[in-house]
Amino acid sequence: MTTSTTTPDHNADLDHDGRTGDGALQRLTGLANSYRERLEAECAKAEAEAERRERKQSVDAACRFIAQHLPATLAQILDTDAWVGYPALREGYAEAEPTAVAHLGSGLWLIFERTKPAGALTLLAPCTCGRYVPNWLGDDYGLAGTLDTLTLSCTGRL
Repeated sequence: MTTSTTTPDHNADLDHDGRTGDGALQRLTGLANSYRERLEAECAKAEAEAERRERKQSVDAACRFIAQHLPATLAQILDTDAWVGYPALREGYAEAEPTAVAHLGSGLWLIFERTKPAGALTLLAPCTCGRYVPNWLGDDYGLAGTLDTLTLSCTGRL
């Protein structure tokens, strides 16, 4: 029995034009890197557009919420420009719904969270202890009651 040994074909390293395979590898690497850069740029553009859309949708939802639930108060003083939208947070274990925030002055902040079905509006009011106290708002009457209690002294509890 004869054992045949295969000798390497030195022509196997040549591409169809007779160039060495290293040239083809360099070209392939360049094409792959170029493709990756285009794909990453497209993904970054799509992510930026999605973030812009979430920010706008948060502001629009906040405006609709106050127009529907607080038409006699907040809807009279806040327009779209008063709000800053923030996209959803999805990093690691931390998640937060898209929100919109409006500063009312005197340390008061409104935070609208896009939760289902309608959303949630919170008035953050500074406390004398240095913290902020959340006050959930549902309608104009509730806002009036919340504003009445803002001048009360700190209880030290949230």
